[in-house]
Amino acid sequence: MKRLENRYLHYNKNLDYIAELEEKKKVFVIRPVKKIEISRLERNREKIKALYKQGYSETIRQYNNLMNWINSISEVQVSQ
Repeated sequence: MKRLENRYLHYNKNLDYIAELEEKKKVFVIRPVKKIEISRLERNREKIKALYKQGYSETIRQYNNLMNWINSISEVQVSQ
């Protein structure tokens, strides 16, 4: 029960860690641009499809940034 009560602390700590890694250019994060409007247990297929399309579209928009990040990481590894 105690763990459940403190779950938000671990979640926030993880978000901080991800932000730290992102700032150090160790990870590339793709986040939703729009607020996610469905629950974890959503059964409405149209809502689920819409969310999938939203994620797919955002990934396509981020493609060049992702490829630039991958290339910059590769260059760092080669030079070491």
